[in-house]
Amino acid sequence: MRYKDPFLIPIMQISKKKKLRNEEKIQLIENIFQKIIKFTGENREIRKKIEEIRKIIAKSGIEINKEINNLNNLNDLNNLNNLNKKLNFSLDERKSNIFITPYHLSLITSICSTDPKSNGEFNTPFYIAEYLAERAIKYYLTENKAEEKSDNKTEQSKLLRLKFADIASGTGNLILALLYKLKERIKKEEEIENEELIEFISNNIYCYDNNQLALKINELRLFLFIKFTMEEAELRKVNFKTIKTNTLDKEKIKKNNYFDIILINPPFKTYGLRNGQKYSQELKNYLRKEYKTAEYKLPLYPLFMERAIELLRKRGVLGVVSPDSFLLGKYYSKIRSYILNNTTIKEITLLDYEPFEKVTLGRTALSFYMKKNEKEKKQNQIITKKISNYQTFTHKNEIDKKYLNNEKKFLKNDLNRFFLFFNEKEEKIVEKWIEKADCKLEDLVTIHTGIRSKIGQKKIISLKKHDENWKKGILSGKQIKPFYLEYKGHWINVDPTILWAGGYNEEIIENPKLLIRQTGDKIIACVDTNGYYHLNNIHSLSPKDETVDLYSLSVILNSKEFNQVYRILSMEKKRTFAQIDIDFFLKMPIIYFSKEKKTLYEFYLKESTKQKKRIEIESYLLDNI
Repeated sequence: MRYKDPFLIPIMQISKKKKLRNEEKIQLIENIFQKIIKFTGENREIRKKIEEIRKIIAKSGIEINKEINNLNNLNDLNNLNNLNKKLNFSLDERKSNIFITPYHLSLITSICSTDPKSNGEFNTPFYIAEYLAERAIKYYLTENKAEEKSDNKTEQSKLLRLKFADIASGTGNLILALLYKLKERIKKEEEIENEELIEFISNNIYCYDNNQLALKINELRLFLFIKFTMEEAELRKVNFKTIKTNTLDKEKIKKNNYFDIILINPPFKTYGLRNGQKYSQELKNYLRKEYKTAEYKLPLYPLFMERAIELLRKRGVLGVVSPDSFLLGKYYSKIRSYILNNTTIKEITLLDYEPFEKVTLGRTALSFYMKKNEKEKKQNQIITKKISNYQTFTHKNEIDKKYLNNEKKFLKNDLNRFFLFFNEKEEKIVEKWIEKADCKLEDLVTIHTGIRSKIGQKKIISLKKHDENWKKGILSGKQIKPFYLEYKGHWINVDPTILWAGGYNEEIIENPKLLIRQTGDKIIACVDTNGYYHLNNIHSLSPKDETVDLYSLSVILNSKEFNQVYRILSMEKKRTFAQIDIDFFLKMPIIYFSKEKKTLYEFYLKESTKQKKRIEIESYLLDNI
């Protein structure tokens, strides 16, 4: 599919190009406003809300008329003058992949923000929002059915008495999807009265965000949902619970204000990463003090998950859109423990493609949790899914494919890592390897990163030796082949005064070691007995004692069996920008063939000779050696 978010296709078709300039987006938004006014019969409340949005846009420094006048390209101007003729419009946001709808108003915040990415803000594609809403409602009704056996109320009346929230709501994608899904369920039973719908939205739907513009757009979209659902509804009676606040400030949401279902796509924001966001010292101190899941570089999304779980009623359900880093990462162990202690995990679905426009976040996870009762200790089976592309969402048979994982196993894993299996075959492969394993990799070796320059990489590499500080070096992971190290004549300056700590300890570097590539979704290893130094795109493994045979270990790490297990457990297969996580790698179980050292050494030499002769090495099974 050409577009990551198919609901942006109508905009791309109008513009005839992939990217719209800001002034073109402003013109598009103004045309949407005009369509809305026309479609709603110039409703007073809707016009008033549009005017509020225009004023906030103007305060951000963008004058709508001024931006339109900036269109100095005649062809662009003619195209935009004809925009209204092309603009097929609908109030039904579910048709946003065909028509321009209120969903496309979410573009406004990206125009008025200098850099939405710096705030970690990414609009949730509507089809993902719908999936999150549908599954959360289903899990809530299923899990609370037993407690409501004596309750003779219809599903409609049960749903209409629940409280829903998005505590990082933005322009309202998740809440709107939730309302559409509720409407579908209710319509199956009976029609809802105008007054009942207005009362429900006024009292049971809560949206929290610290962006006033986003909240106003959210309110406009809620108005339009009501108007689309019930044309005669009196909008002046609606009293929105759209609240401008920092949700992570625990004083800002009233105590005892608990919710039955919360949906969130929290900010993907992390302090301290290179080119990352900056937090004030006051905020850092507050977060570390108030949140049990705060650790290391303070990624925000685990804190939002903790806050959402905190705000759930017992047996309430949380649906989250997030990166998948919390599943295995060393510095996400606190959120994993918090989840296991306070919730029952219902589902974890991984998207094996990038769903967000103009950004690569790694894999996206859609996860669902039910808040435990204090006495609840039942063994839980977690639904896991892996969705390969957008089209899968449109095929019910594909989206319903699932596998069950035992949550109890997470408690036994190092750092409570969430190792996920997506089919029985994968689980059996891992179980078989673990049964045979003698130890973990960390029992055999220590691992070290490479050299990092303070003055720029180019200034510490050369094709000749300048003085005694210059050592023979490996510059690229591609020089590491299975069983063969390709030296290309480079030298590296190892003067400690111009290097960051680590990577140049001669006691480690100049002794026999294993080298592995830092990037990639599988392990590629070879033995280095020449004492080559290397940059930090390569890791080195040093034996813990003289009993560890590096040649045998290299054969094991390069094998088909080990890499199968590594890829399954690490979930790095086909990941964009896949990397070897040192801490995770060291915890890998190893079958150490101490009695077969000679056989493995001979195999290593044979394969190394093939590499030198440029003969392609085939994948191999350890059992066949």
